[in-house]
Amino acid sequence: MPRRQPRVAVCILRVEVEPSRLIITVTVNRDIATATAQPVTHFTDAKSAAASVAEFLESFTRDR
Repeated sequence: MPRRQPRVAVCILRVEVEPSRLIITVTVNRDIATATAQPVTHFTDAKSAAASVAEFLESFTRDR
């Protein structure tokens, strides 16, 4: 059985600091070898952004 090439995934966090809040943009791509639209999510609190990143990472354990 041929070996599968490992997937390379990317998760980018962009933080914009405004006077009264943060704007956190999370962009994910589960496989950079495929040309798909990259989901973008916006948050104003760090805990929600971190939970989104954790969900992205944990999704790879479900794919095994």
